[in-house]
Amino acid sequence: MNSSTFRKYLDLITTVLVVGLFLTITAMYVHGKFFKKQIDPVGSTIPKDLRIADALPLEYKTHSRTLILAIDKDCVYCERSAGFYKRLLDLQATDAGNTQLMAVLPNDAWEAKQYLRKEGLERLPHIANIKLDQLKITTLPTLILVDRLGRVLESWSGQLDDERQEQVVEAITNQTQSAIKRSNNVSPTFNLLDETKPVQTMNLDSVSLQNIIDVDAQGHIYIQNGGQIERRNLDGSVVDNIPVPKELVRAAACAGADGDFHFVLPKKVLTSHRNGSSRELAQSPLPVEITPETARYDAARNSIFILSNSTTQSNFTEQILYRFNLSNGEFSEIHRAQLPIVFNYAIGLGRVSYTIGAGKLFVSDPTEYRIYVYSLEDNSLLTTFSKPFDRPAIGKGDGKFESRNLVAEDLSQGGALKQYPAIFDLDYISSKNLLLVWTSVRNSSYEQMIDVFDSELRAIGRDFQPTNPLFSAYHFVGDRIVVPDYGFGKEFHFDFLSPLEPRYHKPSSIKTFQLLAASRNS
Repeated sequence: MNSSTFRKYLDLITTVLVVGLFLTITAMYVHGKFFKKQIDPVGSTIPKDLRIADALPLEYKTHSRTLILAIDKDCVYCERSAGFYKRLLDLQATDAGNTQLMAVLPNDAWEAKQYLRKEGLERLPHIANIKLDQLKITTLPTLILVDRLGRVLESWSGQLDDERQEQVVEAITNQTQSAIKRSNNVSPTFNLLDETKPVQTMNLDSVSLQNIIDVDAQGHIYIQNGGQIERRNLDGSVVDNIPVPKELVRAAACAGADGDFHFVLPKKVLTSHRNGSSRELAQSPLPVEITPETARYDAARNSIFILSNSTTQSNFTEQILYRFNLSNGEFSEIHRAQLPIVFNYAIGLGRVSYTIGAGKLFVSDPTEYRIYVYSLEDNSLLTTFSKPFDRPAIGKGDGKFESRNLVAEDLSQGGALKQYPAIFDLDYISSKNLLLVWTSVRNSSYEQMIDVFDSELRAIGRDFQPTNPLFSAYHFVGDRIVVPDYGFGKEFHFDFLSPLEPRYHKPSSIKTFQLLAASRNS
């Protein structure tokens, strides 16, 4: 082979290698820019409660939440999401002021700054040269919401569709007003009732109203009056008197079916039946001794749900929710909650709440915004629902209850409970299949904020209603709501009211309202 032919072969080989190298680099770039595992998975992609505080040089405690935006200058889905990130920045300036935004990029400082400027995100604080694998990130972009301790609350990956974007917006703007420093930032979007139009009013003295025990499925109201329980119609007339057992000292009670009434004692359940013109007691023994706090009847399964409270140590409380089948005597433990505080029976702060509907049992966490959903067919746990919630801080003056002439010196129990529980109570509207979550947030009129969900815990809206904060006292019977008059339709002015007190602590009537249960825009 002569030198001329050799040079031709060498030039050809060199050209092929250069083109091959160019194609390889181009393919690597295109793969990195367009095919970087860009997905939009359902649910959190980073393990919840994972502590990532040490992976980033960030101060978390100065904000209720921090939203971390993991992005890359070579990620096309990050570019396509820039408009949404601008929206988040705008929200932070208005409705999400207690949420810190921070972008983290694997690029060097100069590249990161130039990229954010190009995308119109120069306002977005950022940290460059971050090893994303230390944050357990495998997909770009990824948004991670963390709490004051740097623990993961929720995360979202990929280019988010409209529904997932709204989830992020809801998470960072779900800032609740302080129980002391109230504001009107959160507006109602749902109407339970028209408080100016009661369909019926039953006038009673305040002492009787404080002794409302239950309302049954027919709308009869059960009120304790001395040594008996009066069963009244909605017009106030007494249709039956139920003697209270003499052995009753500490017990829970609830209305049953067909005028039956159940008293839950530590070792047994006493059921008062109508027998002709008089009443008789039937006794059902319990297999274990309990400390009953509350009871709720499930007519569909002829069962009673009983919340028992036991303080086994000086700084520890355990609450257990049982189910007792009146037909066969079966006694089952369904839910157990442990609290690092001593439950205060007089105040009721930190109590587990529960309600029944759609063949399910809904149980709240005693502190966080968390709801456990159990099947009523076999008592199995179906799902656990939670969402970010900025719990109001407990103030020093919150233990002053004018309505009860009571002063509780330290509601926080020495700092063990610095914030109010997220959820005060649960209700279920069977006629509409709606779950009501009474939160610890109040507006400037001292009305309690209610989150409204459907039976699958999909958000419907929110409402504000006056109530006794820790016990909703709202009873839903068909298309009616029966509730003590906590000042419906009245203007309210008060210099200070404990977040645990009703705004009208001495209602003089029971009102019945038509159930609206509709969006305010409808």
